[in-house]
Amino acid sequence: MAKRCFIKCINKIAAHDPILLEDKISHILGRSKITKIKTSKCSKEQVELTANYANFKVKYKHIGPNDGGYMGKAFLFGLHPHEIVFDPEPNESLSPVANAALKEVDNSETLTSDSCSDEKPVVASKRKLDTSSDNISKKLCTNSSDNTWENYNNELLVYNKRMKKCDKIAAYDLDGTLITTASGRVFPKDVNDWKILYTEVPGKLKQLYKDGYKIVIFTNQLGVSRGKISVKDIQSKIQNVINKLGVSAQALVSTGKGKYRKPFTGMWDFFLSECNEGLRVDKEESFYVGDAAGRPEISKKRKKDHSSADRLFAINIDIQFLTPEEHFLGKSPLPYNMPEFIPSSVDDTVSLYNPATTKVPKYPVEVAILVGYPGSGKSTFVEKHLLKLGYIQANRDQIGSWQKCVALMEKYTKV
Repeated sequence: MAKRCFIKCINKIAAHDPILLEDKISHILGRSKITKIKTSKCSKEQVELTANYANFKVKYKHIGPNDGGYMGKAFLFGLHPHEIVFDPEPNESLSPVANAALKEVDNSETLTSDSCSDEKPVVASKRKLDTSSDNISKKLCTNSSDNTWENYNNELLVYNKRMKKCDKIAAYDLDGTLITTASGRVFPKDVNDWKILYTEVPGKLKQLYKDGYKIVIFTNQLGVSRGKISVKDIQSKIQNVINKLGVSAQALVSTGKGKYRKPFTGMWDFFLSECNEGLRVDKEESFYVGDAAGRPEISKKRKKDHSSADRLFAINIDIQFLTPEEHFLGKSPLPYNMPEFIPSSVDDTVSLYNPATTKVPKYPVEVAILVGYPGSGKSTFVEKHLLKLGYIQANRDQIGSWQKCVALMEKYTKV
């Protein structure tokens, strides 16, 4: 029996770190920072892989909107070659398997929505993944099974994805909202260091469920990507919490710093598109509860909140926000601080230039350097406003290194 299983890129030019495929857990991979695949013709949810440590097999499923293929047909064979590696390797000699690639195809090869074939397991050793046409499942067939986890690029974990749809959503943060540490520490000492925050919590959730609400947990768990807690441990912890609450629930877990992390709307957007059967949410009836509310310190009574992420998340997704004290205990709202800059307060109807007659570009040769956090909109601004004016984009995410960016700039700024 294997102890670990990885999918490993064998393209030395664009190699990424090996990605752990945990035993019997579905992993969704595609275009992402982790795989270093940038082409939009490869979906962000391109393939589904499920490893079986006991028999050294990996189940492969094609779920991207573009078709797959074999031996150069329908997709650019070998563009993103990967291999499956089991540790330790299987003792017996397993049948040879062919090259695998996360596919890039023309839009003309897009599948119809009702295309679906049976999925078959793929045998894997320290060789490549089998992509023969018999072993490719062309579109994800949904089922009604509950209590399962799905992993999206190791950035988002989703529990009970196929829970019945509902237009009224009772959404909650996890730590500091539904649970707290049993030890009394700020951070849990281990995966079992938790208890329900208030005795009122289970009853409140059960009543909401009876009243027609769907219970959904949205939680940031950066410790997963930092190696402080494993995917299996956080999944087990959340399942145990839900079992203790005694009510059916969905859970979405952001494990990194990307678009899924609150207060970004990525988890909510994913929930709307993938976890509620496309049903429109009643925002007037729905709400979100969290403890990161931007409340300042009250001398000798309470410490300040560690952030405003939960309150801002609710604002960004446009539903009512409540703190745990307000929601579960009926307490009055406390004062809170908002960030000095609120993007939604910006008037987007005014001219982009001041004065409006400003000529851009002003000089024959110009360099515009954009500075900002990841995801702050630098690339979007360039693509929306500058490329059409004749600027050339030097983007490290696209061309691979700062040295290449400098070389590109030098090439186009020579007079």
